[in-house]
Amino acid sequence: MRALAILVIFALSTSMASNVMIEKEPPKKKIKVRVTGYWPGEDHYTSRMQSSEGVRLRPGRHCATDHKVIPAWSKVKIVGYSQEWVVVDTGTAVIQRKASGASKLPVLDLFFKSEKDYEKARLPKYATVEITK
Repeated sequence: MRALAILVIFALSTSMASNVMIEKEPPKKKIKVRVTGYWPGEDHYTSRMQSSEGVRLRPGRHCATDHKVIPAWSKVKIVGYSQEWVVVDTGTAVIQRKASGASKLPVLDLFFKSEKDYEKARLPKYATVEITK
């Protein structure tokens, strides 16, 4: 009888646990940004595949932003695209928002293997991004 009670409790607890849905972390915020790209050889750090933070840059995975706008190690995703990027880099061009011109929107600078790969990605110049941690 005791074994049957334990079996019933176990069956109920596992069936209840299987009904629990694991939800994706909702975005902390959405902001509009100017999207740019960079690749190895553009400066001293990228020639060595290294971010200004000392992290080894991975094409298609890492990006640079102003950390006052989007904190380091945040994950960003351009709305409408499946790729997720991790913020591991920064620099004067993104902090000063040079690429955004008169709009002065924050700059999201995505790291690619080459200029050709950046052009193939056909990303929009301006986009809304979802930021999660």
